[in-house]
Parts: sequence; structure tokens; C-alpha cells
Amino acid sequence: MRHAAAQAAPGHVRQHDDRRAGRRQFPVHLLGRRTAAQQGHAARRRHCRGQFQGGFGVVSGNIAFQEATVFQQTLHHIQATIAVSDKTPNALDLVNLKCQLYGGDVTGKAHLDFAATPRYTIDLTGSQLQLQEFARLNDLGKNAHMSGPAGARLYLQGEGLGIEGLRGGGTIDVPDGKISNLPPLLDLLKVLNLRLPDRTAFEEARMRFSITGPVVMFDQLDLFGNSISLSGRGTMKIDGTELNLDFYSFWGRIMQWSPPIIDKMWPALSKGLLKIKLRGTLSQRTVTKEPVPILTEPVKEFLKRVNGVRG
Repeated sequence: MRHAAAQAAPGHVRQHDDRRAGRRQFPVHLLGRRTAAQQGHAARRRHCRGQFQGGFGVVSGNIAFQEATVFQQTLHHIQATIAVSDKTPNALDLVNLKCQLYGGDVTGKAHLDFAATPRYTIDLTGSQLQLQEFARLNDLGKNAHMSGPAGARLYLQGEGLGIEGLRGGGTIDVPDGKISNLPPLLDLLKVLNLRLPDRTAFEEARMRFSITGPVVMFDQLDLFGNSISLSGRGTMKIDGTELNLDFYSFWGRIMQWSPPIIDKMWPALSKGLLKIKLRGTLSQRTVTKEPVPILTEPVKEFLKRVNGVRG
């Protein structure tokens, strides 16, 4: 099969005309150039291939970005395969999505539907994300310290261009790290009148959350330390406002006791345990405390998780 091909400079289309088959193929090679507004935000290379048969055909290709900034977080070495079906020409799939973030790896996929009401889904998994890189790239406070690897999962789906149509959730897991002197955590520890023996307040962290529009709901926000552990739940806005988080404090040694023993000893133990309320915004927080006279359901759930983690 012979083709008459016309050469084109990068950024133009090279057309292959197959008249006997009644179709035209358009391999497209694009080298993106950054504008002044894009400097430092994205450097990219795209390669697409498709078919034209008197109507829209199948499109497939690859994209590669040296870096891109999303929500003030910089992603590096972004690669993905793109696909558009002739049956759904308004939809774009990104598969085999890979990039680097905080010194770790992120993989996943995305689906974008450019209908009259746009829809999208994003499914990402992060591994070996370095907490020290996260702390370095974000202003967490002069004396804040974070180190160790983290794993994360994030699933988002949305409808429309506004945040009201956003839904999703995810998890963050720090199995072996060092976390101390973070401003919100310092407020919690100060209200407990604690003087920790070293700079490492917490060695493990587990978070499970869901997103509904502008609201993030934390179903699990556990921080484990040798001296003290905290278990939290509640809500906040995505922009860091309207904090409504409640934490329960536990002695570090309580982790070695099983729930049945704690049930029997609770009247004595509860004298030293507190419920801590975190309100306000991430930048302007208010913290209050109150005793925990009974073994509440959130406390029971936390102790069950602890028994499974450290039992």
C-alpha cells in the first residue's frame, strides 16, 4: 500500500492519503513551547495518531510533561497514554498515567468527558512519597519536621466546572516516619500541657477521608507516638476554613492493653484522657479541651484499630 506523504515542521500535521482505502490518517507530532505565563509551570511534548474516514475516528497517542504545577504542588516527569474512541468523541481517557511527586511515584488513570456538562474521574495511587520533600516544598513552619515514606490513594469524580459537583475520597498512610512541631499538632499538644522527651512526637499516621463538594470529612485521623497518640475525626473546607475536628488523646502505653482490659479500667483511665476540639481555620485555630467520662464510640473504634495495628 503506497502513501503520498507531505513533510511538515513540528507543530503541524503530516497527512497520509490512502485513497484506495477511502480514508486519511493524520499522525500528529507536536512540540509544545512555553508562553511567558507558562514559564516554570509546564514543559511538554505530545504525540498523537488518528484516522479520518469522513467523520471522527479513533485517536491514540502519548503525552509527556517535564513538570506541571497543580494546586501549588509540582509534578515531575509526567507521562500518559491518551485515547479517544469514535463512539465517544467528546471523551478523553488518560491511561498508564505516571509522574513523580515528593521524591516518590504516582500512577493512575483519568477520564474526561467534554459534554455540555463536563464530567471527570481521577484515580491515583502514590508510593514512597517522602515527607521531608513535602515539608520542604510547603510552608509548614520554621521548626516543623517531617520525614519518612508515605503511601496515598485518591479518587475524585466531578460534574460541571464548580466545586459543588466534586465527590471522592482517599487515604494516607505513614507506617514509619517522624512527625513533630507541625503548627496544628503543637496546638493540640500544648493544650495537653505535654513536654515531650524528644523532637519526634509521632511515628505513625493513618488518614481516611471523603470529599463532598467543598467539604472534606475525616473518618479516621490517627497519629501514633511513644509518649502519646491522637485519634481524630470531623470536617473542614477544602480551602482550610471551617475546622470542626475532634481529637481524643491516649497515653502511649495504652496501646499495649486490649479493649477488654480498658473497659474494666476506664473509670480510672478516663481521668487523664481528654477530648480536644479544633475550630477556626488552618491559619487561625482555636483549641479547647474537655474530659472523657465514658468510653465513647469513637474511642472504642480507635482502640480496635490500635489492637489490630499493634496487637
